[in-house]
Amino acid sequence: MKWGRYYEIRIKTPEGELITIKPPITFIMEVSRDMRAQVNNASLTLYNLAPETRNRIYKDLYTFTIRWQISIVAGYGQTELYELFRGNIEEAYSLKQGTEWITTIKAYDGSWQIHNGFVNETMTKDVTLKESLKRIIHTMPDMLTGVLGSPSEGENKRGNVVVGNSYDVMQELTDKQTFIDGEAVYVMSEEEVLKGDAFVLESDLNFTTPKRRDTYLELDTLFSPEIRVGHIAEVRSLEKRYDGQYKVYGIKHAATFSEAIRGDAITTVSLNVSSRTFVEVENEQP
Repeated sequence: MKWGRYYEIRIKTPEGELITIKPPITFIMEVSRDMRAQVNNASLTLYNLAPETRNRIYKDLYTFTIRWQISIVAGYGQTELYELFRGNIEEAYSLKQGTEWITTIKAYDGSWQIHNGFVNETMTKDVTLKESLKRIIHTMPDMLTGVLGSPSEGENKRGNVVVGNSYDVMQELTDKQTFIDGEAVYVMSEEEVLKGDAFVLESDLNFTTPKRRDTYLELDTLFSPEIRVGHIAEVRSLEKRYDGQYKVYGIKHAATFSEAIRGDAITTVSLNVSSRTFVEVENEQP
């Protein structure tokens, strides 16, 4: 049974101070995570924070060198929470509208590392592609290494110099098969999936039957914070022709957490239909 939505927002200021926001503060969010070209992002709206908290959360747009780390965890009840988003605040401000103070936060996953990552290094011919990628990742501050799958395999047949934005260089070396999720770099082919049990999308929890769009299926289901990109999801739908297992390529969470107002909580899942043969891969580090 899925009931009793709960959340926590954890913000670390540039000075290292931790700010935690949780119920009963009304919180409306939209979170988008994807394995494709776009950077994961989150849009947060908070109502009537305490003045001290509200005044501490402010950041000008495009101040790329300033680090405001943010994570959002949520679930049903307080015993099992899942991380929905981890990244850097791009902009934060508050305004008064009528009788309410509204705080808006926009954040991006890996944006701080992308903006501040630059590589200028000679890779000798004895350095493998995977080792090259690891070295490039280390030029991105506070970036973790997730999975380096088959697109990272291969040898460097001759020495070369890699220069430029670290993330752009990795995309070029892996034929655009690199993405960032949870401030960690992943390199995965279309058929590779992260190790773990399949997430089951039950027909009685789905708001829609699957919708085919090009090479992807999309469906709306009850807010499901446990679903992760790169894993397998199993569709059980009233539209039986789409039943089966697929790789999760994208997730969008749109939810309201409030004791004062009613609001929906929906997870939209984007599934890849191009490949139905899967190869499990594991993280480079725990």
